[in-house]
Amino acid sequence: MTYIVGINKKDHKFSAIISDIMLSIDYPNGIQMRANTGLKTGLLFKGCIYGISGDWEASKKFLLGFKKSVNKDNSISDNFKEFNKYIESNAWEKGKGFKILFSVRNPNPEFYILDSKIGKLELCKDSIVTLGSGKEILDKLVTESKVYLNKYIMRKLEEHKAPIVYYPCFLCLWLMERILGIESKYLAQKGVGGVFHFSYQTDTKECPPTPLVYVISRLSAARDKLESKAYRTLFVCGFLIYEVLQEKKMYIITSEVERRDLIGMSDEDKKRLIAEIKDYVDKQPIYYFCGFGMHDHKNRGYYAAHFSCNEKKVIDKDGNIQEDFEKNIIRNIKEGKLGI
Repeated sequence: MTYIVGINKKDHKFSAIISDIMLSIDYPNGIQMRANTGLKTGLLFKGCIYGISGDWEASKKFLLGFKKSVNKDNSISDNFKEFNKYIESNAWEKGKGFKILFSVRNPNPEFYILDSKIGKLELCKDSIVTLGSGKEILDKLVTESKVYLNKYIMRKLEEHKAPIVYYPCFLCLWLMERILGIESKYLAQKGVGGVFHFSYQTDTKECPPTPLVYVISRLSAARDKLESKAYRTLFVCGFLIYEVLQEKKMYIITSEVERRDLIGMSDEDKKRLIAEIKDYVDKQPIYYFCGFGMHDHKNRGYYAAHFSCNEKKVIDKDGNIQEDFEKNIIRNIKEGKLGI
């Protein structure tokens, strides 16, 4: 239960894996629990990132089983060979219901998909890959519109002289608009929720993104006041942090796959680690990309985004939007009927 999007820009030697954070866990008594607490993307070994869909516990167990044996000093090709051997072995239980998307530098990023029911790692040459229960609703946005979306994003990157690493930011913005807007309850029923985030890969490295902010807005019932919520996301040492700025709430999530050391860590050390993470987060710039979407995507006429590597910002850490930008958003809602 999830939605995973893989983007491979072969001409730029770049790939990214986008994911939501909702977990759906089935209990023997028939009860299903859902919570926005799952970090389903990460680094498996140097040169390989992943995105999990399906059975959370089984997929996590599979990844942990291999990661325990990874030698960080080995080459990418050696670890990839060992990974293939692990998949072909009896060291993990096949038949469980999960699929995992991998991006591997070989030497440029390539996609591979593991279907646990088949038990084989297969090369995928598609430039866009989607997995999970959100496909029925969100594939129309991501895959059916890919020609238009690609042209739009590349044009915006060129206008702002921004590097390709910002490409997934636009897709995350559009997905955040759906997951946090009027379709949020419908998507939650499908097992998709929380916030979207991504990890990316080039031909030389794997990276989490810099701080990003996504603002979702709507007009009040009287249509005279803008109501907005700003969501800030960033990664720190294997932890995904997301904040709701107006509510001054911070959420910190990770998984045993990313931070195996947490399993044996004392409560005192965990508290110290969390305090250090919060301090680091507070010292970071509020964003390098700030995207503006609508609570009802059909009321949006165009997308607004702001790139910033300097002191000029259009929103502060309390979620206050600059007056001129706020006026643009209101005009966007009143005039817009694009509805991508």
